[in-house]
Order: sequence, then structure tokens, then C-alpha cells
Amino acid sequence: MIYHLDLCSGIGTFAESAQRNIRNYELEALCESDEYCQEQLRYNFNAPIEPDVRTIDLLRYAHVNLITAGFPCQDISIANNNAKGIHGENSGLWFDIAKIITYIRPRYVVLENSSMLVQRGLTSILVHLASIGYALEWRTLRAEQFGYPHRRKRLFVFCANTDGIGLEEIHFFHRTITEELCKTEDEAHSRLAGKFSGLAGVGFFRDDYPKFCEVDNGYTHQENAAELHALGNSIIPECCDVYMRAINTIEGVM
Repeated sequence: MIYHLDLCSGIGTFAESAQRNIRNYELEALCESDEYCQEQLRYNFNAPIEPDVRTIDLLRYAHVNLITAGFPCQDISIANNNAKGIHGENSGLWFDIAKIITYIRPRYVVLENSSMLVQRGLTSILVHLASIGYALEWRTLRAEQFGYPHRRKRLFVFCANTDGIGLEEIHFFHRTITEELCKTEDEAHSRLAGKFSGLAGVGFFRDDYPKFCEVDNGYTHQENAAELHALGNSIIPECCDVYMRAINTIEGVM
């Protein structure tokens, strides 16, 4: 049975993917500070919502064996010319997440952030996780890999607790993620085939696609801004599917 604690949940893409892809699954809690995102989480999930990573009662979630976290990227993103990486005010939330992982020591951890994390803190994250007994696999995934008409490069780090497992099992984890990536890419391309054809240059914005920035839809500027912010911080579902499907496969074999 997988018991899931989803940190820095956003609109809940990790949790939604886990519900679809992991056979024996229970969402224990989400954690999100943004009020608009909290509204979406309450609407879509029947689970407690913790408002702050820094105040979570660790004893309450000591049984959790999957932690996911798409922690803040403001200090890591390529859009930030003065980025301080994981030592920045926002992205420094990583250290609070690290404390939770170190205390709970779940079977699996999946992290997500800007691809610039490679240059702005990934080494420190990997060193810490390896030092507490995790086997690690990291790679950059792009929206265009799954048939979407934009790049959106994001870095994912998959961590498996090595307590009681050997090198053969660790190699199996890596092979499984690669296999699920290939399957998910193929399925996504089949599903989206032709859907975005012709979306190039001035033809990209077509009348039959929603324009979230406009305000002729009955919503205020603030409501549109909140939706755009939430979508901008979200994850391509297929990226999450790769890892949730891999966990489901691993759980069925181990």
C-alpha cells in the first residue's frame, strides 16, 4: 500500500497522477500555501490540506512511504538573473522538505523543479539524499516529449530508499523508469496526434482554445491572474505519470 504526502502541491498534479496510476494507494495529505490552489485541491481531493511545509506534524505522517514535492522555483528559474538557488528565500523551502524526508524516510521520493536546478543546487540535494540512504535517478523532461507544442523543461529526481535492497533492485528501478517514460511518450503522442497541428506562429492562438489572459469570460483580472499563476506552476501530467507508473510497477514486483 502506498501512503502519499504531497508537498508544495500546487493544483495537485502529482496526487492526481498517483490516484490514476498506483493500484493500492491512499492520499494522506496535501500541502499548499496558495489560497487559490487550496480551493482547487479542496474541490478535487478528499484529503487534509496542510497550509505550510514548515509546520507539518511529522508524527502524524510518520507512516507515509511516498513523498512528492514540486518546491518553489523562483530562485532557481532561468528567468531570475540574480538567482540564489536553493539558498534563496523561496526555493530555500527545500531544506524544510529535506527535514521531513530525513525524519520520515519514505520508500520513495519524487522531486520536481526548473531544469536550472542542475546549476543551482542539485548537487547539494543529491549529496544529502544519498547520505541518508537513497538511490537516485534524475533527468530533465520536456512537454514536447509528450506531444505538447511547447518545451517546458523540468527536472525530476526519483529517490528510492535502499534499506533492505541490493544493487540489482536499484538497477531495476532505473530500467523501470526508462521503460515507463517510453510508454508514456508513445501513448501521449497517440492521444494528442493532430490536436495541435497548425499551431505555429500567429496561428498558435486559435479561437477554439481558451485564452486565459482575456477578461470577457465573466472573471475578474485577479481571478484570471490566479488561474494563470496556478497553471504556470503546475506540472505536465504525463511527466508525473512516468514516475507514478514506475512506482506501481515496482510495487507489483518487489
